[in-house]
Amino acid sequence: MNTNRDFYKHIAALTKEKQEKTMPPLEIYLSALIRRAGKFASNESLALSEFFSLLRDAFEGPGDAVDVDANAGYLKWKIEVGQQIEDLQQMDQNGQLKDEQRYFGISAPSGRYWYNFDPCTYIECGTTGALGGWVEGDDTGRSYVPGPVVCVASDGSLTSADPKNLDREPAEIFRVTWEMISEFSWCGQNYE
Repeated sequence: MNTNRDFYKHIAALTKEKQEKTMPPLEIYLSALIRRAGKFASNESLALSEFFSLLRDAFEGPGDAVDVDANAGYLKWKIEVGQQIEDLQQMDQNGQLKDEQRYFGISAPSGRYWYNFDPCTYIECGTTGALGGWVEGDDTGRSYVPGPVVCVASDGSLTSADPKNLDREPAEIFRVTWEMISEFSWCGQNYE
């Protein structure tokens, strides 16, 4: 596994497999993800295959606790995902997670907005939003939106474009940093 395209294909296969089984609630999955990520807490980055294994294995539960010295990137990510877990718990307690329209977006009591509420959607959207790799025709249910979309131009201004013109070639990913994993988690919550 060397490119974002390779990674996306692995994620697509994983989500297809997991959607055919009973999935844990996203809150439980994220708790397991934090615990399993602990064994990498002292690393500055992970190999792409290690990151995939971490996402895959979190479906199986929390795993064994590991006590290692954590670096700042890991700690920042852990706090962010901890806030996501708190949001999910609060939205569950007040009934928002029972709303059949929740995938159109809901605001948690914290004020943070959410679009994705199950592990498969979370990791597919996290992958697409943070790392890319999706192409039209992939068997994940993802498709282009009709009409132009807002995007950031090379000069940093906002512009519009046909989403099909925004496709990028597969990119090699040598290591996945905690900053990239934080972006992945943000996209898991917010990317559509």
